[in-house]
Amino acid sequence: MLLINPGGPGIAGLGAPALVSGNPALKDVAEHYDLVGFDPRGTGASSPIDCGLDDRQVRQAQLPWPQPGGSTPTPRSPGRQHKPASGVPVRCFRI
Repeated sequence: MLLINPGGPGIAGLGAPALVSGNPALKDVAEHYDLVGFDPRGTGASSPIDCGLDDRQVRQAQLPWPQPGGSTPTPRSPGRQHKPASGVPVRCFRI
């Protein structure tokens, strides 16, 4: 099985297996693997998620996350960024 990640952001990928199998240069790939495509949340045939967050909570969840090595692109410390955004996954999971 070969999972095809459409990249992004905002790119649908459900039809990616048809594109790969129709490409003569990738014929061997299509013959040897089951190709799986998907539409990431909010693109193509998927639907966006609504976790019931208000505008402030959405902004907090979109803060710049620490880069590899722990540095951040803003003066905020990683700990300060993590705390407000940490409840978002829990809230979305409960829905």
